[in-house]
Amino acid sequence: MIRHKIIYSLLAGLSLLGFAACQDAPDFSNTPSIEYRGNLHYSFRDKNGVVWDTIQHVLRFTDGDGNIGLSDKDDPAINDYFSELYLKRNGVFTQIYARLAVRPANPIRYYGRIPLLNTTDRIEPLEGDIKYGVRLRKDTPIEYPSNGGFVESTLKTGDTIRFDFYIKDRSGNTSNKVESPEIILKLDQ
Repeated sequence: MIRHKIIYSLLAGLSLLGFAACQDAPDFSNTPSIEYRGNLHYSFRDKNGVVWDTIQHVLRFTDGDGNIGLSDKDDPAINDYFSELYLKRNGVFTQIYARLAVRPANPIRYYGRIPLLNTTDRIEPLEGDIKYGVRLRKDTPIEYPSNGGFVESTLKTGDTIRFDFYIKDRSGNTSNKVESPEIILKLDQ
C-alpha cells in the first residue's frame, strides 16, 4: 500500500513537471514594460535629529529578450532606472527643482542601476519586481515653476508628491512611463 502511494505521488509529480515543460514561454515585447505595484512609506529621525521620509517603490517589469540590468563591467556612469519627483500645488502636479543659486536649476531626479538579471548568453523573457527606495529630508530647499518664474519653498509635512518612473534595457529601449499614486509626506518623527 505504501509502495503504491509513493508511485502515485511520483507519477503525479512527473505529470506536473511534464505539464509545466509543455507550456510556452511568455510572449513579451523586447521593449521593457513596467507597472507600478505599490510602495512602503515611513518616517524616521536620524542620529543627528534630521527627519526623513523613506518611500520604497515596487515596479513590475517584463522584457521579451531578457536584457534588463547592468553588470559591474558596464560603464559606471550608465543608469537604467529613472524617476522624477513632482509636487502638487493648487491641485496641479509640477516638477520640482533643487533650489540653487545658479540658473537654470535641475529637476529633482533619482536614478540607479538594476543588477544584471540574465547572466547567460540565452535570449529569454524576464519578468519580476524592482524595488527602489528614495529618502526625502524635511525642509529640503526646493523651487517650482509658477507664472513664468520660480517659487522657493521647502518639503513639509502634508505636502503631496508623485513620482514618474521608466527603465531602459541594455539595447537602449525605453519602457513606458508610469506614475506612483499621490503620496502625502509624513516627515513627522
